[in-house]
Amino acid sequence: MPDIGYCVYGDVVLSFIDLVIRQGDPDYARVLHRYGLDKDVTPSILNVEALDAPLLMALVTMTVYRERHSEGYLAECLENGVLVRMLRRLRELDGA
Repeated sequence: MPDIGYCVYGDVVLSFIDLVIRQGDPDYARVLHRYGLDKDVTPSILNVEALDAPLLMALVTMTVYRERHSEGYLAECLENGVLVRMLRRLRELDGA
């Protein structure tokens, strides 16, 4: 993914980041490993519609934490739609 660079997030995104940091999966790297993935996986290469809730939560958490080390990563995931697809899939699973 290309670097977007310095990002200034609005209140909604900042609240989302805070929520994931407080309530996300603290063992996300272990969950990813259980599925044969590492913490550097690119979510956009995955078939999000086929993933289950534990893996999706780990991927969402990974995306937020990766922002700390790769500024603009969260913006890229929002721009390419992968974060929205993951959240929609989680909502779908929650309603099932």
